[in-house]
Amino acid sequence: MAYLLDANVLITAKRDHYRFTTFPCYWDFLLQRASNGALRSVDSVRKELLNKEDDLSQWVESTCPKVMFETPDGATGVALSQLGIWTMDPQRKYTPAARAEFLNVADSVLIAHALAHEHTVVTHEKPEPQRISKVKVPDACSAMGVRWIDPYALLEELGARF
Repeated sequence: MAYLLDANVLITAKRDHYRFTTFPCYWDFLLQRASNGALRSVDSVRKELLNKEDDLSQWVESTCPKVMFETPDGATGVALSQLGIWTMDPQRKYTPAARAEFLNVADSVLIAHALAHEHTVVTHEKPEPQRISKVKVPDACSAMGVRWIDPYALLEELGARF
């Protein structure tokens, strides 16, 4: 089992809590855990991060190992289909725009990959099960039986000490 990072985990860390110049130990910790396979993400998250053209995108491009960002495989594709079917469930009542957005961003691939490979998703998003205008990562994870946690739980589970 590995932890799959949502883009917002890295974006928020860089912007708010663990700036590169102030907390290099945080980023070193992530790299160390990525090198032993505990932390991963998916290619679509990497592409999302590289679109920003900031110090985070430079870190992803030059420092973060590409092997951390996995390419979806056939099992992920099957899980992505299951996720798409779930969004169409009339009981969910997601708007067509919410479904389309969700299925066209990295979140859906991240969750499908976690489902296919029994990984845990790490995200800053909070559940909003009644919301119909946006599919939230925790809601989709819960519906698909994928474990999800926030970044602070991740640090505790990995035994981080700064």
